[in-house]
Amino acid sequence: MEEQLTIESVQVGGPKPVIRGGEEQVTSFMKTRTTSSLRLTSLGLEGDEQAVKEHHGGVYKAVCMYPYVHYAYWQEKTGSVMSFPAFGENVTVAGLDESTVSIGDVFQWGEAELQVVQPRQPCQRISFVHQIKDLTKQVIQTGFTGFYLKVLKEGIVSVHHPLRRI
Repeated sequence: MEEQLTIESVQVGGPKPVIRGGEEQVTSFMKTRTTSSLRLTSLGLEGDEQAVKEHHGGVYKAVCMYPYVHYAYWQEKTGSVMSFPAFGENVTVAGLDESTVSIGDVFQWGEAELQVVQPRQPCQRISFVHQIKDLTKQVIQTGFTGFYLKVLKEGIVSVHHPLRRI
């Protein structure tokens, strides 16, 4: 039986100032959902850019993927409605999570091929954006961090293309 993987949402965005609690930070965390086809290059999705390049982006963090299954947990835990991309991810995926994916797994998405290369290291922007002081710490403690992928083969992708482990 073939595994059921679904791209729930695709998001891109660039650096912009965000004000929370009277504090301003420049962040790319607040991405915009898109249903358009996008070119996926070795550095990520077209239209996506990182604000803090020393910690985000690059070949080994080209795509940030976050499991859809975690949204229900976080909504219950925080009492907040969290819509995509509540965790700053490029891709929200159903059918995969940290317990079912391994470093080295390769996926086909549209014309592209991607490989899981590392777990995500959540940054303080999660707490800042949601204004929940220890949310980043909670994400780390639960292990519900998501994961980073590098691009093995560039190509056109979209939310409408299937994701398949190969």
